Amino acid sequence: MGLIDPSGNRVGDPVSVGNPAGLAYGDGSVWAVDSADGTLWRIDPATHAVVAQIPVGAAPAAVAITGPDVWVANSGDGTVSRVSAAVNRAVATIPVGSFPVAIAAGNGGVWVANEGDDTVDRIDPATGSLTTNGGIQVGGRPDGIAAGAGAVWVANGEDGTVQRIDPATDQADGPVYVGSGPEGIAVTPGAVWVANSLDLTVSKIDPATGAVTATTGVGDGPSSIVATRDGVWVSDEFDATLDRIDPKSARVVRALHLGSSPQGLVVAGSGVWVAARPFAAASHRGGTLTVVSDSLPGTDPTQAYDQVSTPAFATAYDSLVALRRSGGAAGLTLVPDLAAKLPRPADGGMTYTFTLRRGIRYSNGLVVRASDIRRGIQRQLIVGPAAAIPDYWGGILGAHACQQHPKHCDLSTGILTDDATGTVTFRLAQADPDFLCKLALSVVAPAPPGAPDRAISRAPFLPGTGPYMISQDRPKASVTFVRNPYFRQWSYAAQPAGYPSAIRYELVTSQRSQESAVIAGRADLALLLSSYDQSLAVRYPARVHVGLGLQTGYVSLNTRLPPFANLKARQAVNYAIDRARIIQLGDAPPGESIATCQMLPPDFPGHQGYCPYTTDAGDGAWHGPDMAKARRLVRESGTMNMPVTVWSYNFDPGKEAGSYLVRLLRALGYRASLHAVSNDRFWTDVYNPRLKIQVIFGAGWGADFPSPSTFFGPLLSCQSADEAVTNNWARFCDPQVDALVSQAQAAQLTDPAAARRLWALADHIVTDQAPYVPIDNGGTAGFVSSRAGNYQTSPIYGPLFDQIWVR
Repeated sequence: MGLIDPSGNRVGDPVSVGNPAGLAYGDGSVWAVDSADGTLWRIDPATHAVVAQIPVGAAPAAVAITGPDVWVANSGDGTVSRVSAAVNRAVATIPVGSFPVAIAAGNGGVWVANEGDDTVDRIDPATGSLTTNGGIQVGGRPDGIAAGAGAVWVANGEDGTVQRIDPATDQADGPVYVGSGPEGIAVTPGAVWVANSLDLTVSKIDPATGAVTATTGVGDGPSSIVATRDGVWVSDEFDATLDRIDPKSARVVRALHLGSSPQGLVVAGSGVWVAARPFAAASHRGGTLTVVSDSLPGTDPTQAYDQVSTPAFATAYDSLVALRRSGGAAGLTLVPDLAAKLPRPADGGMTYTFTLRRGIRYSNGLVVRASDIRRGIQRQLIVGPAAAIPDYWGGILGAHACQQHPKHCDLSTGILTDDATGTVTFRLAQADPDFLCKLALSVVAPAPPGAPDRAISRAPFLPGTGPYMISQDRPKASVTFVRNPYFRQWSYAAQPAGYPSAIRYELVTSQRSQESAVIAGRADLALLLSSYDQSLAVRYPARVHVGLGLQTGYVSLNTRLPPFANLKARQAVNYAIDRARIIQLGDAPPGESIATCQMLPPDFPGHQGYCPYTTDAGDGAWHGPDMAKARRLVRESGTMNMPVTVWSYNFDPGKEAGSYLVRLLRALGYRASLHAVSNDRFWTDVYNPRLKIQVIFGAGWGADFPSPSTFFGPLLSCQSADEAVTNNWARFCDPQVDALVSQAQAAQLTDPAAARRLWALADHIVTDQAPYVPIDNGGTAGFVSSRAGNYQTSPIYGPLFDQIWVR
């Protein structure tokens, strides 16, 4: 921690406080939370001496002051610690919502923003008790909170919105749209200032009207923001700068380079205290990362549609927008990439206008132009997988004609470009609330003039804009990516500069050979499949990494054929099935698969944990089968002794799990049999409606982008149920669900928080209707060498190859 005076000069010596996060000033002291060791530090601002180090809860994230009391939000255990400044110790622990990350004091309360359940809690500072029952519902992922101007202001990072809470009623107003990833928030008598962490801006809101009156460009990763008498100070987490904004002109008048990553700010007297952490050590950069896999990435971004090509191309090519290059749930957040900011749709959701960032160059040195965006999407429609997925781009005016007549593809009506201003305008035939998510697919790369309308299979490869470029392709042997000499990081969230000097992908067809190569140090990463060596996690516990996935595995029950045209029969199977047993039979790495009762995966938009088909129900999780209730439902359904045929694979683990399901159905009173076929036959037969298949085991569904429509459209809609060839193998149709889906999609454009609640309701209704038997949510797993570190997995892009360190 260090002190900055009003002129931007450092004052006195810095103070070492571990791993600092939030700061506050009160009772004559500066207070800092150390998120790593669960402590609150008290510093004398005059002498810069540490007065006390006080234990609090797990992973403290923020701190606020009311008179003699210090309030600490502990994100790790969902509590707030009340610390007495008089005795320097915690005197009370108050349970709040899930994952509290921000806290503010004022307007009659201590206000806590809970990122995990999208709520704000209010604590009475006199009694220390919660006054909000269940919390105040706000937008997605509330990351910042401030009190002032007669209200409480919440920054919703997932939605890109700010909401005003009336302290008299504890009600949140409708959302105000700001920038992408709003995080820090500060209030002055005439304005509310919001740091938009993902689009490098600060928004100024008029508290009287709720209108955004100015937008200021700042450094990379603005996170904390505070207001002094002479300026608004913003910390830029990713480029080590501190900006001072003139509150009248809303312009940056001073940028101070700190040399480390600022994490928190607080005003103390006339100066500003800054908490900072070091960046990754320079020694992490360099070396060659070797990835072994049974397939190689392609050599054209239009072909990026598998578990190796998608993450590989994400390091070399960019789209107008992207999903945050981060592991875990943060990787589901939309961020501007080649575009300077995320646009708000116009014309009822049928027009989107982007402005390109200036000066971004391809790996051949050419500057990216607006017309390159249209050319890139035309290439995708002509030669890429999207040519077979019309729902992705069919909404763009002219796209259907491109798919029908690729040699004459012309999107000039649907994509208007201006190279002079750098603007790109998309015109859609109808509103598409998922349009930005679709643009974030890594295959939607711009194409410079001269790019061929065919897939490129050899050098020269299509120039890209990312930190890496393809340098060598050895067919059926290896593909190598090296540094792009023209890359300059413009947004850490969208496209961070990578760590390895080169990334080499080698073809090794056997899973065991891949594992052996990593153990021997000949390779640095192998992606683990179901056939992996189960002992790896025991022998090398620090080197097997499990990442969040967006897949749901399930059993399909045909709702149009007996016995499963009967609701109680479907529910009986959901109650009876031992999900843990099937996960065990699947040989997934420990922690990679978790049992579930619903179609939407955890951490996905619209997911709210819900499982009625379990013993000890009530917490939304599956705990075990309830065979007694299942048998009772079968008797009530009147379907006992009916014949049932289960279709599955003729090889393990699919065949073994299919056999388990047959035994289970027999135990329920059905005359069940197994029809096991080869992989090729399976994926032919399940789409044949004339076979009248009752039960299908051995499939799942994964999201291409973070929207519930990716599950509901192909699997759970009346339209898909009536198609001759469909992925809706359950033939499920419920007009009530379709109506909720329509309402949710409409709300996505105006009120994302309301949309998520509608999606959750639709998901719960589907769970009750039981057209499928959801089994598990599968993730991904990777096995790394002893010299590799910082393994992360994006839920959409897969392993972040460029963020792995190799020593």
